[in-house]
Amino acid sequence: MNSYFLLNQFHRMEDIEQYKLQIAELKKQLETIQAEQTEPIAIIGMAMRLPGKIKNEKDFWNVLVNGIDCIEEIPANRWDKDALYDADPNALGKLYIREGGFIEDIEYLDGSFFNISPIELESTDPQQRILLEVTHEAFENAGVDVNALIGSDTGVFIGIDNVDYESKQLRSKDYKLINGYCYTSTGPTGASGRISYTMGLRGPCMTVDTACSSALTCTHIAAQALRNKECKIAVVGGASIITEPDQSLSFCRLGAQSPEARCKSFDDDANGYIRSEGVCVMIIKRLSDAQKDDDKILAIIKGSAINQDGKSKRFTAPSTVAQGLMHTAALKNAQLQPTEIDYIETHGTGTKVGDPAEVRGILFAYEKYRTKEKPIVISSNKSNLGHMECNSGMASIFKVILALQNNTIPKVVHLKKPNTLIDWQNIPIVLAKENISWKKDDEKTRYAGVSGFGATGSNAHIIIGDVPENPFQLNKQKLRNDIFVLPISAKSEQALIDLAKVYADFIQHSTYNVEDICAMASLRRAHFTMREVFIANTKEELIEKLNDFAESNNYETGFIFEKPTDIKTVFIFPGQGSQWIEMGKSLYENEIVFRAALDECNSVFKKYVDYDLIEEINKPIETNRLTEIDVVQPILIAIEIALANLWMSKGVFPDMVIGHSMGEIAAAYVAGNITLDDAAKIITTRSKLMKQLSGKGEMGATDLTVDEANELLKGYEDKLSIAVMNSKNSTVIAGEPNALNEVFATLESQERFNRKVKVDVASHSPQMDGIKQDLFDALKSIQPTNSSIQFYSTCLNKILNGEELNADYWTENLRNPVQFGNAVNAILQDAEIAFIEMSPHPILIHAINENINEIGARAVAIPSFQRDKNELYEFYKNIGALYNTGYHFDWKTIYPNIDKFIQLPNYAWQKERYWFDEKPDFTVVSNVQQNTSKDISKIYLQ
Repeated sequence: MNSYFLLNQFHRMEDIEQYKLQIAELKKQLETIQAEQTEPIAIIGMAMRLPGKIKNEKDFWNVLVNGIDCIEEIPANRWDKDALYDADPNALGKLYIREGGFIEDIEYLDGSFFNISPIELESTDPQQRILLEVTHEAFENAGVDVNALIGSDTGVFIGIDNVDYESKQLRSKDYKLINGYCYTSTGPTGASGRISYTMGLRGPCMTVDTACSSALTCTHIAAQALRNKECKIAVVGGASIITEPDQSLSFCRLGAQSPEARCKSFDDDANGYIRSEGVCVMIIKRLSDAQKDDDKILAIIKGSAINQDGKSKRFTAPSTVAQGLMHTAALKNAQLQPTEIDYIETHGTGTKVGDPAEVRGILFAYEKYRTKEKPIVISSNKSNLGHMECNSGMASIFKVILALQNNTIPKVVHLKKPNTLIDWQNIPIVLAKENISWKKDDEKTRYAGVSGFGATGSNAHIIIGDVPENPFQLNKQKLRNDIFVLPISAKSEQALIDLAKVYADFIQHSTYNVEDICAMASLRRAHFTMREVFIANTKEELIEKLNDFAESNNYETGFIFEKPTDIKTVFIFPGQGSQWIEMGKSLYENEIVFRAALDECNSVFKKYVDYDLIEEINKPIETNRLTEIDVVQPILIAIEIALANLWMSKGVFPDMVIGHSMGEIAAAYVAGNITLDDAAKIITTRSKLMKQLSGKGEMGATDLTVDEANELLKGYEDKLSIAVMNSKNSTVIAGEPNALNEVFATLESQERFNRKVKVDVASHSPQMDGIKQDLFDALKSIQPTNSSIQFYSTCLNKILNGEELNADYWTENLRNPVQFGNAVNAILQDAEIAFIEMSPHPILIHAINENINEIGARAVAIPSFQRDKNELYEFYKNIGALYNTGYHFDWKTIYPNIDKFIQLPNYAWQKERYWFDEKPDFTVVSNVQQNTSKDISKIYLQ
């Protein structure tokens, strides 16, 4: 065999191996695509308004498990039930029913929350109104911050087929009643579009009308959109509100309505259905996304299918074959076998012919694979609620979710004798005559199907299943419980007050850990304009504070930033005067960042001092050296640095720093202009030199303007000088004690404010000239640098580059007057400012506020904590005060994650009445059940 042949064979083998690798890679890519196209969809939130005053899943389950009938007389706010009633089913223009399934308060909405004007709301279909409210609650229940969704690809898929309110406005033929809102506010397309518009969602958006299968069809389409990555989150819902008798009259003429006004699903006396109304919304995601996001998954959508009857016996007659094919297609889509489905929540309208047809459709797909020993259970919530038409399928999905969670398949009510047209004895189907246990087997995942059939032949089926284990390892930090920080927010003052009361009741009766509740409120709820933070050390204290706030009923909105994204944050570092015994001790013990920063300062400062900073802070008053300038000043600088680190650990970072006298040293370090060793060298050298002058000088505060002070000090130029200018009428004078006494005697005679400051060194006066050279010589080695954080010099009254903060600068800092007021006023020329004082006691907040008020600036001044008060409590109270201004605060810095998912109370709606054909009379309906009326037309016009 020649070498050429061997070489050729070798290359062939190489090619084969390469082809194998390519095939393996293509197979892997195909598997990935197939996995994405069949990935289960997670249901992470749901909210509802259903007949029987059902407003949440607890209410719904109570109705289902106890077999409660939710049908009632037609409310007076719909139409005159007696005037339209006639027991004769053939009476033209009459209804042979006086009952139905209805929900409350369809005329009401918190219009200001959704920023809709009263005149537009009058024209807006109640289906659109309630969908907005229920969608918001669904997001809340899912733990999704609606503000974070603005601009996202979130999709909206809503099922609606009822146009009662549109007809109400247009059918009168009084063209004067038609306004510019009629189309968008009443047409079905407005239902989905209004949700996307109001919440700022940019994903797929559509209203679907396939009659009674609309909600399930929406679910199928939304699941596809998620799998195709057209959106990451989807809103899926249905709404049906009956405001006019027209459609009911039509169904009476058709003979579709039950004369007894009950859906007797699968009963031998079934003789039609009863119309009812409801609004349901669920929030769904791809399963992998929900697991990674640590969402609470209620159930999964494993698969789905939709089809059409096509040519059947008549337009509205169901097709057994089409229904059977739909079941088969849904199983294939879910990649499940017929043996894996335990239960089907049927359409089950309660008609003599329709119910058997539905059972035959189930048998079409399942009969060959099931036995009497392993049958499928069927049920129908229409027997409880009536037929909600396009919303019925969504209520059915919710029922299945609750059945999974409660391990029980609820019974069918109004069932006396099962339909005799169905051979129950010989088919593998069991009717839920009573509640049936449906416990989870660890070895088997439970699945249930949900069917919906449109009156014109559009069919839909969704397969719902148990929540699988989360394969993603989520590293969670333990939540702090040494202090509780609970933020609540709303869009109106009254809503905030009402919400506080609701939270107090919720926490009072909750078995959850308080820190879990606080973490949920912090991380999984939207933060609105009106805000309040409640700080407490115990559960009882938190409840008391919430109740006190609610019962006071006098909350007044404080300062709120107009543009939170444009706020400039300024850290303020004061000079001497804020010290107190054991300052910082509690923060040192409870805040790891504060402790680490103070420990680092202590370690570095020991190079220049003969004492331990931490020990000096904690010494009792008898042995404490905080009265000594060379001890107190370095300690204060260390405290200020530690406080700045603590604020930054909470996500509050400075755009600019301002120092006051010695505070400029801490400011320069925090800004990144000097090293910690440089800061230690500057403050320790400065304070030791100043100690040489102890007892030779004094300082005093006045209410003089700078011009008045300069006039008063004429003749004293070599003994006194202006040391500090804090604000227009806050000037500090420093110098020789006798000279200061003479000047203050003059002020006393003029009845002008004057007060000595408790120091025995006259900083920023001629007395400092004698130590300037020594300070300069000691600091020649420092090498300052530039940084991205602005440094505003109160020594030179301008912004400096970091490299300018050399030895020359620090000698000027000791001698020049502190132009703090000028610095603050210059900064206040920017749009909106948040000043935060890094100090163990606020000594500059008053001066800052004077400057703010003087020019009417949009700014706020926040301290860190106060003398002789609980430091930990005060610090978090001040964080709360900053948050209350609308400042964007990262709550993960306090609660890095949630430990347990908790469904918190929903928003406290402040509803008002809006109705098309009524004289405007907007009645407030809030959580506190107020019954006052107000004319808001003037407010709207303004």
